[in-house]
Amino acid sequence: MGRRTITLALLAATVAGCGGTSSSSSSGAPVYRQAPTEACLRNHGYTIRHSAKAVGFIAFASVGGSLRATKRKDADVILAFGNDGDAARQTLDAVRRNPKIANSAIFRYRIRKANVVAFWIVRPKQRVARAVYGCLRPAAA
Repeated sequence: MGRRTITLALLAATVAGCGGTSSSSSSGAPVYRQAPTEACLRNHGYTIRHSAKAVGFIAFASVGGSLRATKRKDADVILAFGNDGDAARQTLDAVRRNPKIANSAIFRYRIRKANVVAFWIVRPKQRVARAVYGCLRPAAA
């Protein structure tokens, strides 16, 4: 139990240390936000959950929020939002640095899109991935 607590504390520190300048946002890369993305996914029939148990500890600790979107047996994806591309890279690094987490089913397929990391439970079909990534939205103007 003590090793698990230490591991979780180290992961939290890694994810929380997302400060500094952002090369992604200064390069004009989009910055996607949780609320408008969630609204789009709901409009497309996805069920959304936010609990730590549903999204996993690393995604739950993301500075921009996180969600798990499911739709029947077609899709099961966790989206972890950072403030910028550097935060998303740090989220991926936190997963890669811990082999126990990196090899778990929930984090098997990982894809970064700008400031978002998508953790697919199973390899998504092309049409499902297009639908989910098509719902990534920036903050409302």
